[in-house]
Amino acid sequence: LLADGAIYPQRGQFGRYVAQRFAEEARASGGRLTHLREQALSVNHGEVVTDGGRRLQADLLVLAISHPPPSLPSLATPFVTHPALIANPWRAGALATIAPEASVAVMGTGLTMADTVATLTRLGHRGPIAAFSRRGLLSRSNLSVSSEPWPGEYDCGTLRQRLRQIRLDIERAAEQGQAWQVVLDAVRNQGQSIWQGLTVADRQRFLRHLRSYWDVHRYRIAPQVAGVLEQRQRDGSLRVLAARLTALEGDAQKLALTLTPRRGETLLVSADHFILTTGPAHGGLTDSQPLLRQLSQRGLIRADAFGLGLDVDPRSRAIGREGRITPNLLVSGPAARAYFGELMGLPQVADHAAAVADEALRTLGVK
Repeated sequence: LLADGAIYPQRGQFGRYVAQRFAEEARASGGRLTHLREQALSVNHGEVVTDGGRRLQADLLVLAISHPPPSLPSLATPFVTHPALIANPWRAGALATIAPEASVAVMGTGLTMADTVATLTRLGHRGPIAAFSRRGLLSRSNLSVSSEPWPGEYDCGTLRQRLRQIRLDIERAAEQGQAWQVVLDAVRNQGQSIWQGLTVADRQRFLRHLRSYWDVHRYRIAPQVAGVLEQRQRDGSLRVLAARLTALEGDAQKLALTLTPRRGETLLVSADHFILTTGPAHGGLTDSQPLLRQLSQRGLIRADAFGLGLDVDPRSRAIGREGRITPNLLVSGPAARAYFGELMGLPQVADHAAAVADEALRTLGVK
């Protein structure tokens, strides 16, 4: 809660809120809605088998799988059991044992890095942190005050033409005393129509050249987190580098990183802890868990052509081998974004979930 009354809840708090609402709905459902903490292993002839030994009968299956775990960089593979390597900072207690004066290296400079540094700071850490990524881009801060919606429309033209229009609107907004965030919010709200209106070639250009810049402006951090990063950069305890990892060595306790910057000389960074915050490995989604692997092997699902998740049709039905639609298999959430486009923020995910639920009812003949 900021001084101006703006509220930016932590992700954990929002997760607890969602869990509470789900529990309330489950209790009120009379046993129709249940939550099983088990992993699905396979599905055959409408029967889902879990690692708990259950066999669940299903007329329809919805894959609401969210994000896959991050992939381990090849250079870090020999150190997977090393005490200095933290491959998943979201694991419970992963950061709690880091000493206040410990030296830390962080691979990735996006949202997860920002949350990691803010958490470390809250836990009392004050040692040196070196965060790096290929471009060294930090997520921008959100506005701490409400603003009127920007009236821009970006549903026509090539990628280059739309980008030019967005830049012009940012200049116009500045002339009117408004921040660039209001324009990017308008772009985000039109994200699905923009993406679906682009040619395949323009989508590929966006992913290759603009995605990193879009991500740091689209997926913004709360003002209080931005304040932590700014303070640590000012006092010299946080360095943000545009560099790539080119070598990794270690002794019994520490890891030594060789970083090759975009400009300048090679850097050597010694770290008590090396934290990976590179984000989900969407390109390997079909091999990230047993059920998806089995569905892929059977030809019922396939990765999309852009490496963003799973291939789906306009009704969110999974597309499998040779382009065949699997009618009783729906995909809900970010895994379907290669078709729909903007499908990461809560409003878009919620709207898509409602559309998938509607499709499920029609498929089952209930609606």
